[in-house]
Amino acid sequence: MPFDVLYGVFEALFESRSPPWHTSKALSFVATEAVLVLESWIDAIGRARARGGAADRSIDAYDELPVVDIARQLDRFASSVSAGDAQARLGVLRRRLQDLS
Repeated sequence: MPFDVLYGVFEALFESRSPPWHTSKALSFVATEAVLVLESWIDAIGRARARGGAADRSIDAYDELPVVDIARQLDRFASSVSAGDAQARLGVLRRRLQDLS
């Protein structure tokens, strides 16, 4: 499944806050999973750049990577995750997004 589609699912779940995704524990889970997808997406972009191009649809979507929108969404995710490790991962992800733009 393309990264942009998968990320969009988690973002929609987070934003809708519809049951069963309305509790703080569920929102933290969704935010954490979305961060994992973003980390994998950025890793795939890096590998594609190292090879000089994208070999499959999941990383060919780099041009569609909405860096500014994702950076804003990370701020919303940060309000739902409290663990220090998760907050640290969000910080690393923000820096990696800045490096892509």
